Amino acid sequence: SEDIKSIEIMAHPPAEYDAEGSGGIVNIILKKKEQAGLNGTVYSNFVQGKKNPGTSDGVQLNFKKGRVGLFANYSYDYQKFYQALTQERNFSNDGIYTAANNAIKHYSGNNIRTGFTYDITDKQYLAIDYTGSFSSDVENFKALSKVSYPSNPANNSVSNGLFPNDWQGKYNNVG
Repeated sequence: SEDIKSIEIMAHPPAEYDAEGSGGIVNIILKKKEQAGLNGTVYSNFVQGKKNPGTSDGVQLNFKKGRVGLFANYSYDYQKFYQALTQERNFSNDGIYTAANNAIKHYSGNNIRTGFTYDITDKQYLAIDYTGSFSSDVENFKALSKVSYPSNPANNSVSNGLFPNDWQGKYNNVG
C-alpha cells in the first residue's frame, strides 16, 4: 500500500482501456521507485545436449544515485553441436544411393549492453546506451555419398568432401 500514489475509479472508461462489461475500471497508479545504490545479478546455466555440454553465463549491474543511473550487462554463450544424417534411396536400373553426412559446430557469443540514464522529471528521462554482440561459428561438415549399381559396377560413383565454415559476427549499436 505504501507504493500506491493514487487510485482512480472510472465508471465509463475511455476506449484506450478496452474494458469488457459495464462495471468500469479501477486504475491503481504506483509511485516511481527511487531506490539508490548498487544492485546486480550473476547467473550461470549448464546445457546438456545429446552429446555435448554448453553454457550460458552472465552478469548484470545497476547503479542509481539521485537523477543518474548507470547499467551494464554482459553474457557469454558456448555450445557444441553434433549433427548426423544418413540417407538411402533406390534409383532406376537397380541403383542405390547412400549418404552419410555429419557436422560438428562450435558456437560462442559475447553480448554486452551498457548505458547511462538521467531523470529530467518524474516522468521523463534521457538515456544513451551501447549494445554489442560478438560471435563465432566454426563448423566442419563431412559428406560421403555413393551411388552403387550391383549389376553394373562400372557405373558406381563416390563423392567424399569436407566443408569447413568459419564465421565471425560483430554487431555494434548506440542509441
